[in-house]
Amino acid sequence: MPLSVTDRNRWFSKLRTEYLADAVNNAYLQHELNLFDERHRFSLYSQLNPMWLMDHNERAGLYMLVDLTRPRIVIEIGARFAGTTALFSQFADHVYVVDIDPQVRERCEPLGNVTVLIGNSPEVLPSLIDHLSAAHGGWDLALVDGDHSAAGVRNDLNALIERRPLRRAYVVMHDSFNPECRKGILEAHWDRPWVHAVEIDFTIGNLMPQPHVFAEMWGGLALGEISEVDRTGPLQVTQTGRLAFEAAVRHRSRLKSRPIKRIASRIARMVGGV
Repeated sequence: MPLSVTDRNRWFSKLRTEYLADAVNNAYLQHELNLFDERHRFSLYSQLNPMWLMDHNERAGLYMLVDLTRPRIVIEIGARFAGTTALFSQFADHVYVVDIDPQVRERCEPLGNVTVLIGNSPEVLPSLIDHLSAAHGGWDLALVDGDHSAAGVRNDLNALIERRPLRRAYVVMHDSFNPECRKGILEAHWDRPWVHAVEIDFTIGNLMPQPHVFAEMWGGLALGEISEVDRTGPLQVTQTGRLAFEAAVRHRSRLKSRPIKRIASRIARMVGGV
């Protein structure tokens, strides 16, 4: 049963209060809070969790995906402040969240169709998938947004795709524009007969302008499709945003070096004037 407007707003307020308390003496979180507010200023987001960090194109891509596929059972790896969880809970019969942070359980508590499992995702996923196979005849959608190291992303993906699914399912990977995450996505064992398609740049990420992540590469969604039947031809792992990604890799080093160059120039002028 969906939350009433009153309960939803009370939940949003509670999440924000918790975040504000954490951000008091943390400049990074303060900048991140500004980013939350910047992205949530459109009224069309009024029914969605304001603590959702995903950018506009990622939100649009995910909303389109869940609207077109109407997943019954969703696996979410990494929920943090339940931004994407709130969206999934509106569409799915049940959402299973896997996270290492015990506080996620309390944050998701108002969502009656969400079960939170606390633990290391590569260790939790095999037994969870067994449970979903027995209880629900499989799963329909998974979001990988937990450990952002290459090994962490790779391990989560391999745990999801190592067995043939019982029905068609989609695997979404957040931050595919980040070099470390992208490396993990590309290293996953995709070449299995039940993997039908992989697009690394389902939506493209950004070279970030915000001060706390200046010139870092974040965002973007990758998408994989798996099925209970084998594909008929060779697998294609496409990267439609590859040129943009490579350009961002080259440009970010120049962006990061500019402040250093300015400081060095000032020091040189000061020394020269002595």
